[in-house]
Amino acid sequence: MIYPSIDLMNGKVVQLVQGKREQKKIEIDDVLGTARIFAGLGFEIQLIDLDAAMDNGSNIGIIETICRKFNCRVGGGIRTIAKAKEIIKAGAKKIIVGSKVFENGKINILFLKQLGKYIGKDNVIIAIDSKEGKIVVKGWKKSTGLDPVKTAKELEPYCSEFLYTYVDKEGMMQGTDYETLRKLKTITKNEITAAGGIASIEEIKKLERLGVNSVLGMAVYTGRIKLEELKGFKKEKHVFICPKCGSTDIKVDFSNPVVWIYGTRTMRQCASCGRIGAFFPEVLESEVNHYREELNIEKKQGRIKKSKEEQIDSTTGVFAIGAWFLGLMFIMGFILSIVGLTMLTKDKKTSLIFIAIGIFLLFSLFLMFRQPKKEKMQK
Repeated sequence: MIYPSIDLMNGKVVQLVQGKREQKKIEIDDVLGTARIFAGLGFEIQLIDLDAAMDNGSNIGIIETICRKFNCRVGGGIRTIAKAKEIIKAGAKKIIVGSKVFENGKINILFLKQLGKYIGKDNVIIAIDSKEGKIVVKGWKKSTGLDPVKTAKELEPYCSEFLYTYVDKEGMMQGTDYETLRKLKTITKNEITAAGGIASIEEIKKLERLGVNSVLGMAVYTGRIKLEELKGFKKEKHVFICPKCGSTDIKVDFSNPVVWIYGTRTMRQCASCGRIGAFFPEVLESEVNHYREELNIEKKQGRIKKSKEEQIDSTTGVFAIGAWFLGLMFIMGFILSIVGLTMLTKDKKTSLIFIAIGIFLLFSLFLMFRQPKKEKMQK
């Protein structure tokens, strides 16, 4: 999915490099006309009030006018529930919140809960603006010190989508941050939209193969990406594909105990070759044959090194065995404890042995699950 961006400053459409006012590269007076062009191509528009984001005024009047006429998502300076309600009432399909979500280097849970209550999480997009690997706020001028990927996992329950902006390359048309986007895709079920640095249709397709949407700004306004190229561009269906045999017949492996522990998104199985694992790439239907061709080339040349995702998959069998073992320990501990209690009046010595073994097994399980949490707290 493509979202053309209209960044507003002093009532005009602008494009800045890395969000800096002094590096304004584009300025267009006809805001409504620009919105009409994008809407005419069938796209939902991303409206960003830069003045509000930088605490330097507001373009609410223009935003209300555009939202009444076209499908829009709106961000920039939304720091109160009242402002969020105002934007939704004006006709915005979704609101984008950023700075207010992160206060004093922490997540503002109270604000997010209130948004969910009064706006609905399905209408909320959380902006994760990244510069030098950390989330930045206040018009991208202040670093929170928070890691984008770890923080996104904590934010997942409070929104339906993440807008990840690669501030380092924003407005520079030098490519976006694929590595972080891949990581985000593996840790959240929410929609992910990328902004910053995207400069070609090929990059948009590459993001689509990851299952990530694109925000277009500088590349469209400078003509690097032609409007004619966007006319025929549509969101295609994504399919899972097996990295071993290239089959798209992939199913969730409900028989695997790892599924019960880690959830259905974690463990899948290829019906063709039987491969079981957590890593099955999502690709566009039109790219399936291209992926298979690359797979055949890799097979002929021989793989030198496994990817991180495949290394994770190689431990799947260990996880499965461990899951069965832990389950068996719990059952045996429970049974021995019950048997020991029932025998208490008949054979006190034997019953106490059974109870002791049962308690030992259950206590061992308790320690196994308790220890990681303790280490995490110490860090």
